[in-house]
Amino acid sequence: NYGWNGKEGTHCYESNLCNNPEFIDPVIEYDHDHGCSVTGGYVYRGTAIPFLQGSYLYSDFCSGTLWSASKNSKGDFESSEILSTGLNVASFAESNKGEIYIVHLEGKLYQLVQK
Repeated sequence: NYGWNGKEGTHCYESNLCNNPEFIDPVIEYDHDHGCSVTGGYVYRGTAIPFLQGSYLYSDFCSGTLWSASKNSKGDFESSEILSTGLNVASFAESNKGEIYIVHLEGKLYQLVQK
C-alpha cells in the first residue's frame, strides 16, 4: 500500500492516515507542475535503444512527458525526461523482444524508437 488516499507520493493529506507502517513511500515522484496523473510503464529490456537498457519508463497522462528512471551510483533513483509526446498516455505495452509501445487514449499505439 502506497498510502492513497491519505498520502500522494511522500506528501501527507490526512494526518490520521499518514503514519501507517504498512505504507511504502515511492522511490521517485513528480509534482503537479509536471503533470496530473502518472501512467506507469515498464523496465526497458529491448535492444533498439541501448541507453535506456534497465531504465523504468513512465509518463504523465496530461502532459504526455515520457521519463526514464534508473539508479545512480549511490543507489538512489533519478528521473530524466526522454521526450514530450503530446499524447494522453493511457498505458504502455511491451513486445516479446522487450520493445516498448505507448498507448494513446484515442486507441493509437506508438512504438518507442531512437532517432
